[in-house]
Formats: sequence, C-alpha cells, structure tokens
Amino acid sequence: MDYSLMFHSLFKVIVAGVVLGAGIPALFAIGVRVGSGTSTHPAGAVAKTISFLCFALIAAAVLIGILWITKASLYQYFAWDLFGTEAAG
Repeated sequence: MDYSLMFHSLFKVIVAGVVLGAGIPALFAIGVRVGSGTSTHPAGAVAKTISFLCFALIAAAVLIGILWITKASLYQYFAWDLFGTEAAG
C-alpha cells in the first residue's frame, strides 16, 4: 500500500470539503453583507454587482452539483455526457 498516495488523496478530499463545505456558506454571507447596506446608506451599484456575482457563483455551484449527481441518468436517458466520464466507462 502506497501511504504517500493515500495521504495525498486524503489531503485533496479534505481541501475540497473545506472549500465547498465552508466556502459556499461564506460566499453567501459575503453576498448578503455586501448587498444589504444600512438603513442610512443603501448599497451602491458596485456593492449590488458584487452581491449578484456571489449569488451567481452559488447558483452555478448548486447547478453543477446537481448535474454531477445526475450524470449517469442524463447519459442513460439523453446521451448527454456533460463531464466526459460516462463514455469512457
């Protein structure tokens, strides 16, 4: 058993878990905070644009996640190989 490869793979999984597990909620919090403004100073155009981009990234991550989960069904019923993983197998 190659422990170096095993720990390298484990590190990759942990990094992905931290990025996706904590990164998406943090991005949501940033989007809400930047886009909210205050009662006396409403959010400007730049802040609203940054907030919109944060929420667009979150929506894209959710959509890609759903497509990844359903990739086998999409390939079976529609022959859509979106990620290039089904035709090889």
